[in-house]
Amino acid sequence: MYRLFFVLLLSINFLYAKITISEGDTKIDNFNILYYYDKSQKLSIDQIKQIDFTKQIDSQFTLGYLSGNNWFKIEIENKSDKDDFVLYFTEPYFDQVNLYSLKNNTWIKKENGISIPLKNREIYHHNPAFEIKIKKNETKSFYIQTYNKVGNFAEFQIFERKSFYTYHELINTLLYLLYFGGLFIVVVLN
Repeated sequence: MYRLFFVLLLSINFLYAKITISEGDTKIDNFNILYYYDKSQKLSIDQIKQIDFTKQIDSQFTLGYLSGNNWFKIEIENKSDKDDFVLYFTEPYFDQVNLYSLKNNTWIKKENGISIPLKNREIYHHNPAFEIKIKKNETKSFYIQTYNKVGNFAEFQIFERKSFYTYHELINTLLYLLYFGGLFIVVVLN
């Protein structure tokens, strides 16, 4: 009896893939997202929207070596006073990472990935990152299409916009300090 209750409890939690941004959230990771694999690489966003995404995976995923397109559907509900966020993809080596969102019944496509030069990206970062706007008490759906010639593993993270830039600038600064500090010590010791 207890096993059945535990399995039902886990399955109910696993079926729920909506991400809720609450007040005070600056970074959200480790959530569930909906997934669909398009082996043909021919499905358009209009066709993908009609598909019922039944498979759910963790936001930190390993899909192996696939030759088609991976499609992810992320539904985000904003319960905070902020409305500027960044959807960040932790793996820089994907050939294509495209974000689709619906605005005034028109699909907006934002492109990213290795095949897109940094100057053409919305956010100048070596990893794919997209600015997303979600008003307070609004829920939006985003579709992400990825293609990669090598292993398909990465993680999706959602940052409050200001926190994203602060976090990544801090890491870059620390890396430069470590590099030049180590170089300085080597020069002084020699």
